[in-house]
Amino acid sequence: MTSYQSTSSYNQFPLLLCCLMGLLWLGLGLACGSSGGSGAWQPASHTAPGFDLAAQPALFIRVLDNWQPLIMVDLATSTETRLPRELVYDPTLLLANEYQVVGNTLTNAQGQLLAADDALRSPNGLWLAEQRQGSLLLRRADHAGMLTLSTRGESFFPTWSPDGQWLAYGDSQGVWLVSLADLTVRPLTPNRYHPLAWSQDNRQLLLRYEDKLIIFNLETQAERVIAGVDGGQLLGMPVWSPDGRVIYTRYGNQGQLTIQAAANQPDEVMARLIAIQTDGGHNPLRYLLPGSQDQGIAAFLLSPDGTIIVARHFICGLRPSGLIPFIRTRQCTGSLIAVEASTGHYVTLPLSYLSGEMAWARPQPAANLAALPIPPEAVTFATPPPATPPATIPPPSAPTSTPLPDGFDRSRPFAFGTTATTTKWEFTVLEMLRDAAAMEYILANNPLTPPPDPGQTYVLVSVIITPTATQESQTLNHFHFGLTGAQNILYRRAALTLSGGPPQLNQEIAAGQSLTLWLPFQIAAGETDLLLTLVDDPLGQPAFLALEPGVAINHPPGLPMANEIGLTPDAAANPGEWAITQEWGITVLEALRDEAAWERILAANQFNKPPAEGSHYWLVRVGFQYVGTAPGPHRVFDSHFRAADSGGRLLPQVIIVTPEPTVAAALFPGGRHEGWVVLTAPLRAEPLLHFKVGNGEARYLRLVNSGQ
Repeated sequence: MTSYQSTSSYNQFPLLLCCLMGLLWLGLGLACGSSGGSGAWQPASHTAPGFDLAAQPALFIRVLDNWQPLIMVDLATSTETRLPRELVYDPTLLLANEYQVVGNTLTNAQGQLLAADDALRSPNGLWLAEQRQGSLLLRRADHAGMLTLSTRGESFFPTWSPDGQWLAYGDSQGVWLVSLADLTVRPLTPNRYHPLAWSQDNRQLLLRYEDKLIIFNLETQAERVIAGVDGGQLLGMPVWSPDGRVIYTRYGNQGQLTIQAAANQPDEVMARLIAIQTDGGHNPLRYLLPGSQDQGIAAFLLSPDGTIIVARHFICGLRPSGLIPFIRTRQCTGSLIAVEASTGHYVTLPLSYLSGEMAWARPQPAANLAALPIPPEAVTFATPPPATPPATIPPPSAPTSTPLPDGFDRSRPFAFGTTATTTKWEFTVLEMLRDAAAMEYILANNPLTPPPDPGQTYVLVSVIITPTATQESQTLNHFHFGLTGAQNILYRRAALTLSGGPPQLNQEIAAGQSLTLWLPFQIAAGETDLLLTLVDDPLGQPAFLALEPGVAINHPPGLPMANEIGLTPDAAANPGEWAITQEWGITVLEALRDEAAWERILAANQFNKPPAEGSHYWLVRVGFQYVGTAPGPHRVFDSHFRAADSGGRLLPQVIIVTPEPTVAAALFPGGRHEGWVVLTAPLRAEPLLHFKVGNGEARYLRLVNSGQ
């Protein structure tokens, strides 16, 4: 394997010259100093790693320059894709599509890159925690309001929960927890600890006090000191493994490093990669990599499944100069390596990205910043401390045994002709037009409107909407309204322009004022039992208002039961065969490959790139149905479909514009949808389709019948 090498030099000239030369190596964080050392570092594992890089998602790397393109790396093949870059300053434009968080900035598949903020961005990218002039500030991604959380400290160690819904920080009066749902601040402990990392299940916090590391349980408020680890040596941001058993971190000037080397080597490079067991044992610290003087890790990233670590590894030392032999210069050789977390075995990757922010491909669904609360001018402290910790708060779409209130259940909607009320809105339907009547009205306002898609029809709903008395003003956006019917699909507002007609969405409504507008939808031509839906926020529980007398939709009877088809790659479902979990049924309806697939993909968007060398495309039409009991709606995105090899290892994803209809859908129990998904695989390989939604069960499906 090859490794990337770069050199930072200094000699016995004056200190000013030394530091000027050090600036040339700023991207690697090296500083002036001297120590002994050896030459270029090479792998030295005696046992080959047991991991397969093809099972990992793509790696995003953003060079620390807004004008540089974002780079997507396939670790299995060490190939890179430079995404088209369009620098934007309006987050709402970027967040209107599926997006990706990379460090402190955002990007999307369209190549838009948000201008970076000098702040700690939440995992979902929608909030920023910023330390400025002795204060800790919280603000939205669109800078709509700013909340000063604390002025009582110099370094607050803000730490986001994995789901981005909670922010922990410490100051001179203790550790605090901010709820992003209502922007209240809750005390956790009066001790002056430094928050370092959350467990993946939001139940525990890793805290530090001087040289002690403490695990704080948010449910029981219990504290436990981790023995055998010097907390003062932890560098950067530790990361908790998905199963909660291990904490990975960079560890400072310990191990085999000499005092002389430690005194002359900056901490940001001279750090060992370690694993800390959280089971309470007496010897919890484990070094992952072989150690020697004058080498270390500058940054690392744990894979989502916790099996491998991608790290930037360096070894530095004094070597004879090529120009003046008797003057030795400091040279540092760096490599990007992949480390097996369980054993420490590693391989060198032939990639040269030794600076910049790294992130795994984890696409986020489209978001709307207007749905977030606006930070108030002053902090609201929740008292007393919460009886229910964050870990027990269910996600918005989680199944619940508590009956939904009237109007928020499809079987008990707000009755036709009545006014429906949510926390933020009151709305009444004035009129509904569909089919020919809707098309006639649309063409009268905009003669250039195309006809609906085959098998579809237009529906127009006229509503009057008013913010509730408890709201000062509200901004009405496209995500607020939807339409559903007997086919159990949530239809979103159609992108139609009714020129010269009533006011449209995306505008603010002042308290006490009303807005009357037409809502256009495109739905299945045979759809019946129509209900208008309204939500206060994108993931909230909808309110339902019947559009005709007596309309109600009960849970459909006779939904398919779970089976064992597709549980393993060997038992993958054949095309046309349904693999069914407790929540989802999935089948392959059609599969195109090579030229047939590429023609359809290119027709969908002329800027789509051909497959990478040595690979080919598969264009797969899938059908899926929600068969669970949770009310919903339940959302499916492209990211839920992956290609896998015959052993079940996931192959790299491809960022591409997919032909219509796409697989993006929101379904209620019984709802079914069909759409296209693009997969990429090595030439002559016949991949499997891997389907998994959230934390649900995965299923494997063949793209051609077994034996063909």
